[in-house]
Amino acid sequence: MTLLLVSGVGGSGVTTVAQGIARVLRDEGQTTVEITSALAAPLGTSQVWSDAVATFGVWLKGIGSSAISSNEVEGLIGINELITGVMVADAVGNSNIDVVVWDMGSTREALRTLQLLDTIPVLLDRLLTGPAAAQLSAPNPDELIAAWYGLVTHVGAARDAVSAAQSVLVGTARDADALIAASGTLRLYGCAPAAVVLNKMPILNNNDAKAMRRTLNECVERVDGIGVPVVMLPERSQGSPKPAKVAKWLGPLTDVLMADGSAPSEFWVMRETKKGYALSMELRAGAEVQVGRRGDYVLVVCDGHRRQLELPAVLKRCIISGGGMVGTALVLKFVPDPNLWREQS
Repeated sequence: MTLLLVSGVGGSGVTTVAQGIARVLRDEGQTTVEITSALAAPLGTSQVWSDAVATFGVWLKGIGSSAISSNEVEGLIGINELITGVMVADAVGNSNIDVVVWDMGSTREALRTLQLLDTIPVLLDRLLTGPAAAQLSAPNPDELIAAWYGLVTHVGAARDAVSAAQSVLVGTARDADALIAASGTLRLYGCAPAAVVLNKMPILNNNDAKAMRRTLNECVERVDGIGVPVVMLPERSQGSPKPAKVAKWLGPLTDVLMADGSAPSEFWVMRETKKGYALSMELRAGAEVQVGRRGDYVLVVCDGHRRQLELPAVLKRCIISGGGMVGTALVLKFVPDPNLWREQS
């Protein structure tokens, strides 16, 4: 099973590329499912939607509030993205499907969805199992626990499916900066780009100005710096290209995407040093990064997008002693916490 995430700069042809990739795969005999974030998820028929109503309804009863209605949950910001993520996870878990192509729209919307899928399970866990929840006198604790467990399980499955996905970035010749920036934040969520599609590329000839050719070449060279294959689709003078034509152009890209169906490499890379340990993750050169620590978790903010990550077991007993960006990677240094490590004899 392969999950392909397709996103990019708004108006650059993300949906056209996603549909083209799916068509090539079907022509090659793969069973595909296409899911788009542009359409409203079927909230009323979704189990995660039912669990959300049950969870928050029972929890609010426990603090003396009236139960919330289903249409109030439907109005929650982000619920559509969560439901769509669960739909993707269900499709990924279907043994009759070879490839799920998720058209996530613009990178802004894609990263918002990835952040929601990453943070909601952690927040629910803290909300419903922390000290505040222990003081509640819920009228039906078993009902609360069952609904909470179902909700966290659904969203957690979506988060895990996404973290094992390949992603494709789509943009035009004007979007090199945006594509480079998005590559780093996608890596933050475990969705390292597998390819970049430069869409609507002008077809140049000998009569075109040298400046235009130079600009296009510089764009391609910069996007090449992301370190993944770059596919260029020519611009049409009128209308959108026909799906069959796009599929033909994207043929080599699908060969790259399907060449290795295994899960991506580990997000963390940990190694032992003379004074302790070093933990590194690939992002992008020049990324604006901040790091914080909360108990067993480390909070990483890359270019304004945040992810909370649980530390490997040995590092939970260590202190962050320093770190920063080294080339394309964030490197954090750890030393043993003297309060948690026994002295060496």
